[in-house]
Amino acid sequence: HNPIQWNLYKCLVFDHENFFLSKGTVYEIGRDFLTVVNNFLVDFKANNYLPNANEEEREGEYNQRVTNNDTLFLFDKNCPRIESRGSVEICDIYDKPNNRFIHIKRAESSASLSHLWSQGVVSEQVANIQHPKYKKKFHEVTGIDLPETRHIWYGIIKKSETLPIFSKISLYNHINILKSMGKKDDEIKYFFIGINH
Repeated sequence: HNPIQWNLYKCLVFDHENFFLSKGTVYEIGRDFLTVVNNFLVDFKANNYLPNANEEEREGEYNQRVTNNDTLFLFDKNCPRIESRGSVEICDIYDKPNNRFIHIKRAESSASLSHLWSQGVVSEQVANIQHPKYKKKFHEVTGIDLPETRHIWYGIIKKSETLPIFSKISLYNHINILKSMGKKDDEIKYFFIGINH
């Protein structure tokens, strides 16, 4: 047996001010651009209103625990299959009283967060074309028709309310995509879900 060998340097991730180390490469982000991104994101940050996650709880377990099929509906792993797109996650949790399509991820890496931002965009793209399978699945789970206006919320399970530089830039880009699709600023939010010790 040859043991798997890792280059320790390539395993390090470091994020400080406008420098980011990932997979052995150091990136420097222009300070002016970073200021633009930070100022932009301030307007989209919301306070958490969901229960905290537990330390060892997986994302799926968290979603299941906090939903109630009355006001908060579980869509996690309950996805319509859309031709050419595969399974499309409508959201993880639908908050019916507030009409919020909440996408949730544990912030384990920049890659998992980029996937989170993409989920919101893909779901909204499919909703915009009023895809029959998407509308049918939404009605099956919630008992109501797909709303014309949808609020896209991103819930980030994380101890601290900070995002890595690349995740901030990716969120900035995805919010701008949603805005270009007709979403108003108050229809897009991100928030941090704390973790109980």
